[in-house]
Amino acid sequence: TPAINIHGMKSVAAGYIRVSTDKQAEEGYGLDVQKDKILNFCRERGIKSCILFIDDGYTGTKMDRPGMNLLKKFIADYSNGLCDIQIDKLIIPNMQRLSRSLRNTLAFVQDYLHENVAKDKAGRSFVYDISFISVDEPNISIDTSNPSSKFMFAIYAALAELDRDSIVNKLRDGRYKRQEQGYWHGGGKTPYGYKYDKETGTLVVVPEEAENIREIFRLYVDEKMSPEGIAKKLGFRGERIISQILERKSLTGLVEYSVFDKETGLVSKKISKGKHEAIISEETFNK
Repeated sequence: TPAINIHGMKSVAAGYIRVSTDKQAEEGYGLDVQKDKILNFCRERGIKSCILFIDDGYTGTKMDRPGMNLLKKFIADYSNGLCDIQIDKLIIPNMQRLSRSLRNTLAFVQDYLHENVAKDKAGRSFVYDISFISVDEPNISIDTSNPSSKFMFAIYAALAELDRDSIVNKLRDGRYKRQEQGYWHGGGKTPYGYKYDKETGTLVVVPEEAENIREIFRLYVDEKMSPEGIAKKLGFRGERIISQILERKSLTGLVEYSVFDKETGLVSKKISKGKHEAIISEETFNK
């Protein structure tokens, strides 16, 4: 049952939990684990009412998530007089679950947790803050009148972003290494003529599509037919598709990918010998 606060409104705590991938659940960051952390915290502190807001399968780099949007709406509706239940505390398992972006975290605190304006039952306006609690990081608070508190909060928010960036860099470096070894980068668009085999990390030729590709190159090279004419003859939706196929080096058994240089900040194109079968020869492609 919601408690009655000093303004005559019913007040509750809000818990927020999030996972972005199934792998996080396997590594101990699952929703059940996070939920237990918050509910155990509430029991230990004598908090009787807690509404859980949940995002399952949403990245922490963006704040546009169903559970987060509902939480923000709940807060805004109370401030606008559309709801008589006030959230007086926000409880999260740790900073990484709230957001992995320093900018987004600080903006959320400023817009939704600090100096909210609402009206009491008598219609009198009042300003209120929503207490911020991180179960794994008990030293964090958002006491904006305390410079040390603000500094520590920003540090933890920055560490959440640093952890995200480190993971991204490791994944990117691993992807570069695999592409250098000739594996196809999964997750992107599979080129026409192939299907992607997740188990081997390579492209597998689709015979019917491969025949169309060979015919496209024959018509272009031998009969000098335009991409527009080829598209009409073979039933493709437009000449752009034909042009893209004619320019695709992966059809010759190569892997073409972009590499970001951390020192210069520049992106360069790299080509490696792929582990997949070529559909056309390099000689035909060059022609």
